[in-house]
Amino acid sequence: FKRDPNLHGLWNGQNLTGFDPTYILGKRSVNTLEVVKSLPAALAVTIRTPLAPDFVSRYPGLVQGDPKTAEGWYVEFTWHGLPKRWVALPAGNPQIPSKTFEIIAINQQYKSRMIARKILTSDGQRAGENLLQNLDILLSNSR
Repeated sequence: FKRDPNLHGLWNGQNLTGFDPTYILGKRSVNTLEVVKSLPAALAVTIRTPLAPDFVSRYPGLVQGDPKTAEGWYVEFTWHGLPKRWVALPAGNPQIPSKTFEIIAINQQYKSRMIARKILTSDGQRAGENLLQNLDILLSNSR
């Protein structure tokens, strides 16, 4: 509700869609940033974008490198679809894809889960509808 204060700041539950709360439930003290960073990477993509995505400025603790000089990003996602690590790729970096994005790594341990969550298509090789939607949201301000 708009008049109620946001007591959780950036770590508000609406900002953590795709975050499995079992990693923090039952713990007396939690550093949410460290929990997110410690989650296993299930998928890595590279992104071409001339502007830093809004997510990068909102969650600088998940970013490596200088967003001001980035022309692309290496991004790791959890199997839930949460982007957990962003690495700025400077101009000329060979990892920057020729298209908007490219899947460059899939952790086979989480492949069936990502298919079930539609992060990957049923063949487990291409971006599924939820990954496409996540990328569209993440890149909405950086086109």
